[in-house]
Amino acid sequence: MLAMVGVPRASYYKWRSSRLNRSPKAGLDQEIKQHMMATHLAHPYFAILEW
Repeated sequence: MLAMVGVPRASYYKWRSSRLNRSPKAGLDQEIKQHMMATHLAHPYFAILEW
């Protein structure tokens, strides 16, 4: 399956072994995401439409 999506086996196992370390950061990431979405919804005219 990894070969079908082009992911090296070593990368998958590294990602899988790091899941215990991601747990505390995942909560912070979700909090930041919620803050960013709330800011965007309150001020949509600050969006970057083109690069």
